[in-house]
Amino acid sequence: SYYHSLQAMANRRFSSGIQFGVSYTLSKSMDYTQSISPPREGSLMPMYATANVFARGKSGFDQTHLFAFNYTYSIPSLSKKMSGGRGQAIVHHVLDNWELSGITTFSSGTPFNPGICITSNNAATNCNLTLTDGADILGGGDGLRAILTCNPNLDHGSRNVNRMFDTSCFSRPIRGAFGGLGGNVGNGVVRGPGVVNWDMTLFKRFPLKNERRVFEFRWETYNLFNHTQFSNMNVTTSFAANGAQTNAAFGQATQNRPPRVMQGALRFRF
Repeated sequence: SYYHSLQAMANRRFSSGIQFGVSYTLSKSMDYTQSISPPREGSLMPMYATANVFARGKSGFDQTHLFAFNYTYSIPSLSKKMSGGRGQAIVHHVLDNWELSGITTFSSGTPFNPGICITSNNAATNCNLTLTDGADILGGGDGLRAILTCNPNLDHGSRNVNRMFDTSCFSRPIRGAFGGLGGNVGNGVVRGPGVVNWDMTLFKRFPLKNERRVFEFRWETYNLFNHTQFSNMNVTTSFAANGAQTNAAFGQATQNRPPRVMQGALRFRF
């Protein structure tokens, strides 16, 4: 296996009420045995096909882009702009000592394996490829795979819950291919859905005579904007004798990450 990456980071120390940090990673990880969804050959190496073609592919944790932004902002005290009096005291207790912090993440999805059927000792395992007519294309060999005719990955704007990748790029495997493969689909040819997430916290301090005794109110939100985060999709191909795709759910999103979650807390520090 190998992992190559470019990693960059920048931080601004706390000053004038604000601090933040930015990190970015551009990477690629490849291996022969890392399991991904659905699992591929694992420790099985091909008997007939070239290992680099048959078993080598993107690692299950491979993510091309990963960007993270963390920040803390102390909201300026409005009472300091007032000349005094009862109004200043009210503003101080209500509008001063507020702070906002959070972590924002943008990342690429992980690899998926449509149209692959792994074989071990001539028995099919970990299949997401079926033939409705039961044709024997393998006849032994290393494994059954669909034919990839184009790049199945769609740009972000073209994806939706019913079409996470271009399903027309997969066609029925042919009989008689070297090693019984029947097709040319490689490992990790489809990139899964990425992540766009905002976690933020708003809190306020209520000092009691001095800074040593403080009531603190916190309101925490995870996935603040309630952005739908798909985490899985249907990658099972099913071909009829005429080559038609019979799995109507092929390419659809099947699972999502948690929706927006919020919680409040009141703490006394002394």
